[in-house]
Amino acid sequence: MPSITSRMSPGEKFTLVISVLSFIVGFFGLALSESVSNLYSDAKIFATKDSSNLNSLTGQEGYIGVITISNRGISASEKMKLVISFDSTPPKYEVTSDEEISKSETNGNDIKIFLDRLSKDAKIKFTMYSKLPISYRIQYIDNKGKGPIELEDHPKQDNIKEIILLLVTIISILVIFYIFRRHAETLVTEKINSHYIELQSKISELRDEIGNIEILISEPSNSSAPITEETSKGFTQRLADFMLKT
Repeated sequence: MPSITSRMSPGEKFTLVISVLSFIVGFFGLALSESVSNLYSDAKIFATKDSSNLNSLTGQEGYIGVITISNRGISASEKMKLVISFDSTPPKYEVTSDEEISKSETNGNDIKIFLDRLSKDAKIKFTMYSKLPISYRIQYIDNKGKGPIELEDHPKQDNIKEIILLLVTIISILVIFYIFRRHAETLVTEKINSHYIELQSKISELRDEIGNIEILISEPSNSSAPITEETSKGFTQRLADFMLKT
């Protein structure tokens, strides 16, 4: 019996190849995405920054900057020191967190924030005010050493990409499943029909054989030839041979 792929039309084979390639791209794209990699990484620190010009909002001079720092890893960052470095004198600031802040201090152009730990999904919110545009760099040090902080100016773009990859993966699986299921059902139907035709043929042979036996049995009543034990055994053996054959 031919395989499923050998029965496909060129268009179906092309669709199947594209679906498989799309599934591979979508699957590995999701596996390597930040949302998935964060599920099995240690402490992973992210920062989302935002800034507003007060002149366009309230008519007053000055700038408001907000940094939200979060841990998206699977474990806490222990003995954490957050360092925010400015190009000039640090602005006025306020820091809040759902974790306990040990202390915060200003040292030159740096603001340092100390925490015993930053747990999974915990956040630090750092709000600052300056009359000039605010420029800064962020880094942190914990019990495992110095670690990078990834800035997210447009976090929604990553979410959109991951949603697209997820949709591509799901649609590819559905297309592959549909193609193979349709041809598998066709093969099963053909096999059932083949067995049905074979069974009908055997039933017809059995009917013909039974009809022949009935004719032979009825012949002694119309003729003087007696039915011997050997003749009777011959009929029985023929019937048994036929049943074994079917």
